[in-house]
Amino acid sequence: MTGDPTANPARAKVAKWSALVDKNPDHELARYSLGSALMECGEFAAAEPHFARALALRDDWVMAYILRAKCLLQLRRPAEAKELLLRGRHHSIEQKHDAPVEEIDALLGMLP
Repeated sequence: MTGDPTANPARAKVAKWSALVDKNPDHELARYSLGSALMECGEFAAAEPHFARALALRDDWVMAYILRAKCLLQLRRPAEAKELLLRGRHHSIEQKHDAPVEEIDALLGMLP
C-alpha cells in the first residue's frame, strides 16, 4: 500500500481497523470490520482470516459467516463456503433473523 491511505475511503478503513487489530487482536468487531474493509478493496484472501478469527471469538455471528463465505466463493473454495453458509443459516434461524436466511439461501442456490 503506497501513498496516503486516507485518499481512498476503503483504504482509510483498512488502515483504521488494522491499527485497532494490531492493538487488540482478539477484538471481534475490529476483526470483522477489517475483513469488511479488505473486501471493499477486493482483497478476499486477506479478508477471509479476519472473518475466521471473528467467528472463533464469537461463533454465532451470522454476518461474519456470510462475508467469510463470500470471500471463500471468490477464492474458489465452494465446499468450505457451503459449510459456513449452513452454519450461518442455523444461527440466523435460531436468532429469528429472516433476511440473512434469504441471503444465505440465495448464495447456496448459486453453489454447484
